[in-house]
Amino acid sequence: MNTLLSKLVDEVFKALEVKDKKTIINLFHNECEFIDPHYPNAI
Repeated sequence: MNTLLSKLVDEVFKALEVKDKKTIINLFHNECEFIDPHYPNAI
């Protein structure tokens, strides 16, 4: 895995662990949709 992608994945998982929704959203493009497969409604 390239370094930039690895860093992004690490940051996402760290934010998920502490339930930091704002950080998770800010790590993605402003037009993306985050969908939980268990609750498939976009946030």
